[in-house]
Amino acid sequence: MDAEKARDATYTLDPEAEYYALQSEVGRFDTLTHGIKSWSITVSAALIAAAAYRDLPSLCLLAATSSAIFWATEARWKRYQAIHRIRLTALEELMAAGAPYDGPRISSSFQAALDADRPEVDADAGWPQRIWLRNLPVWRKELGFALYRNVRRPHHVLMALALLAAAILWLAGAPT
Repeated sequence: MDAEKARDATYTLDPEAEYYALQSEVGRFDTLTHGIKSWSITVSAALIAAAAYRDLPSLCLLAATSSAIFWATEARWKRYQAIHRIRLTALEELMAAGAPYDGPRISSSFQAALDADRPEVDADAGWPQRIWLRNLPVWRKELGFALYRNVRRPHHVLMALALLAAAILWLAGAPT
């Protein structure tokens, strides 16, 4: 059996199959972000506790930094989830209208949404400017996701706690 026949035997052009595959992916993102929050709490709390035990305020700064990194990671995953929701909405509209389905577009719609966030930049600009100008809209969008209440919790609280603990340790005269 050649590759084309094998593909036809297992592959159907079904918008419902794509829809439920995407729904599953969106649900997986929620699981991932839950794991990110758990790791953020664990790592930050452990570093704050170690800082208090060893009287090292610099470990509190490391805790705040790690929480910020987890926060940025979660914001990026939420952005990716939102991109998949765009395709889900398009599929719902297509199925409701009974329009013809021309095949799965999960990867291409995802890439198109990513590309739409990155404008073309003048080729004469130096490489640092090209990178900055090309990614600035992406960073703005991710910052928007980072400020969502369900994304910023617990990261912003952990950062504030770590910075407060560092200040208390420094005021108490702990070495750095």
